[in-house]
Amino acid sequence: MREWVTVIGTAAPRGVLLIPAVVLAVTAILLRCRRIGPPTR
Repeated sequence: MREWVTVIGTAAPRGVLLIPAVVLAVTAILLRCRRIGPPTR
């Protein structure tokens, strides 16, 4: 069980930093798709 705690402890900071990066990437892709494609509304 101690090994899992260490793995989670080392992966937690990376995940926290990776989540916002993924969100920004997804939002950028969606904005590009909306600009290129026809307006949704």
